[in-house]
Amino acid sequence: MSKPESNEPSLQVRLFALAFRPFFIVAAIASLGLILLWLAILSGELRLTMHFSHNLWHAHEMLFGFVAAVIAGFLLTAVQAWTGLPGIKGYKLIILVLVWFAGRLLITFPVLAPVWSTVLVDLAFFPLLALVLSTYVVRAKQWRNAVFIPILLLYSVANLLMHLQILGIANSAQTGLTLALWLTLLLIIILGGRVLPMFTSNGLGGVEIHSWKSVNVASILFYLLFVLADLSGFNSAAIYLAGVCAVVHFIRLCGWRSHLTLMTPLLWVLHVGYAWLVIGFVLFALSEYLSLTRSVAIHAFAVGTVGNFVIGMMSRVALGHTGRPLQATIAMAIAYGFVNLAVLFRVIAPFFFESSWLSLMVAAGLTWALSFLIFLFIYIPILSLARIDGKEG
Repeated sequence: MSKPESNEPSLQVRLFALAFRPFFIVAAIASLGLILLWLAILSGELRLTMHFSHNLWHAHEMLFGFVAAVIAGFLLTAVQAWTGLPGIKGYKLIILVLVWFAGRLLITFPVLAPVWSTVLVDLAFFPLLALVLSTYVVRAKQWRNAVFIPILLLYSVANLLMHLQILGIANSAQTGLTLALWLTLLLIIILGGRVLPMFTSNGLGGVEIHSWKSVNVASILFYLLFVLADLSGFNSAAIYLAGVCAVVHFIRLCGWRSHLTLMTPLLWVLHVGYAWLVIGFVLFALSEYLSLTRSVAIHAFAVGTVGNFVIGMMSRVALGHTGRPLQATIAMAIAYGFVNLAVLFRVIAPFFFESSWLSLMVAAGLTWALSFLIFLFIYIPILSLARIDGKEG
């Protein structure tokens, strides 16, 4: 007697039904794996010949691997809501994920292919992502969201600047890395202004949120001036503008009523991420007065701001787009806490325990890894199962 046919879609169909599903899974796996691999290299337990030097590889893969996957998953999912058009899925989405994966593989194990092919494969991802996003924006005439297309293309420029150094054409890797981080913060500033007031008001039962237009405009304007000054080498101007940015973004954060979110993990993780943005600007502005290395502020941004925003947005988007209640579990609240422990170990603790630098780096890496291990444990079932409300996506 044959078994009755099931209407349940296959695992492959579910995984590639919408971009957030595969990209959030591979992003979390990359975050976990890249950090553990970096710790093994940093502690001298592992030696690998990579496309980049070890330091450049670590920074490149966290931005152009881990963060790039999150950006793709978020934007290609959000564009469906923005435009009302069906999101990319199926074999087209599979191809995009494979391009991303091939870049990670060849960058880490360059022996698998000639240098030129590694460069071409890795450079392909952001232009493809920009192309896909632009088709939705143009078809729906959603010009408000066209701002993301030049940002994605600038990521391609940043990536090219890194590869040009490996090819011996220009000494531009550090500029490429800096540009990529500044672009990531720009996305957070833009998207934070769009979604955090709404998320906060809805999540707190309609509490009044202050989102002043003048402050929103100033937050982007002064940030862009800061980026231009920093990339142009005007250090004094960049330091001054970092101070201005700290004030403007602090005012913006206060208007969002952050203190009311402390009992709602799915909200406070995003607010804390934005608070690390303010702290990063303060550290940048005070760097000369406190004799701080540039790395301190950079990691406040990279681990604090990006880390909190990434895990917070992945958590929320995955719940919302699978029809589940927007409520973080206790385990996920602990995961958010681990991200912030990582920032404390990486950014704050070295001020007081300078001689324990390597131990603190290992502690930062392990707490970061734990946060994404928890995410994977909780969210792989969510991301690989059908929506609980029976809808597509």
